[in-house]
Amino acid sequence: MGLSCLLLTACGEGSDDDGAQAGPVTIDVVRQGWTGWSREQPKPITRQVTVSEGESFRVDDLGGEIVFTVKHIDDGRVELESSESLSPREGDAGVDLRSDQDEFELTADGPLTVTTPTMDAGVTFTLTLV
Repeated sequence: MGLSCLLLTACGEGSDDDGAQAGPVTIDVVRQGWTGWSREQPKPITRQVTVSEGESFRVDDLGGEIVFTVKHIDDGRVELESSESLSPREGDAGVDLRSDQDEFELTADGPLTVTTPTMDAGVTFTLTLV
């Protein structure tokens, strides 16, 4: 798998407290590889995934993959857990290299942007509710 490959697969099953499946929600996922060693950057790759509570989707990382699991869906809000620690991004703020955050909230108010907590090269993921 190269840096330009994005793999999205839904897996698992979920339900709310009374047994009914929560969701589904559709999420735009933009994968943007980056490197500090070149002015030219890889082109972003955009895909959509439709998932319900308890389901997961996978995205390629540098040399591996990250799994996002939908923990809870509630009125325009999706709670996600990632299989790896990621650094939240807002504006032009730098990357928190010590981030151990693996739980995130995606809302209808705007995208969630997270990146691998690395220095020389990495991947930024921007997730948006559709």
